[in-house]
Amino acid sequence: MKKAIKIFFLSILIIIFVLIFGRILISSDKTVFNDFYVSRATADAYDADKTLNVNSLSRKSGRSERGYFMAYSFYTVPDTGEVQAALRYNVSAYGYTDTDENESFSFRLYDKTNDKYYDSVAFEKKSRYGIYRYARFIFEGVNMDESAELYLVMENSKEECDKQCMHYENQPYEEYKLKGRDIKEIERMLAE
Repeated sequence: MKKAIKIFFLSILIIIFVLIFGRILISSDKTVFNDFYVSRATADAYDADKTLNVNSLSRKSGRSERGYFMAYSFYTVPDTGEVQAALRYNVSAYGYTDTDENESFSFRLYDKTNDKYYDSVAFEKKSRYGIYRYARFIFEGVNMDESAELYLVMENSKEECDKQCMHYENQPYEEYKLKGRDIKEIERMLAE
């Protein structure tokens, strides 16, 4: 009887460990939309002189001010004024923000330095693991200098729900080197 109780509690302990470890793995997946996206504007800019200046910012961690979303991938293309941002949010944000689950959150880029909002010109959305929603947004015409203070803003149909600073004043950008797959995608677009 004692052996059966030990096996039962050991089984419970193993199940709890597996659940916690699984949750950690799910919450740390930043591979969705982590890569640079070749847009038509970036392909056209590359075609002009066969070079393209792309910058990135490392976003190893950090959440929005209220914790409703986390942006983890951020690229800028000064030649086109394009900004790309990838993020994820938990579906529990609907309950915290009094937002109907049939309504989609919208995300805009806010340039605090110039007090200007940018709507996305393109976005992709994916659902993974049931609790997270992933999205990538592209904004055009954005001021790219290092003095810009840029925020990603989460909104529902009624109000601003949350925001995250993406670039603070004088934060240095890192140069992003185009990869072989980026060049192939540019060449494919230009051939169309």
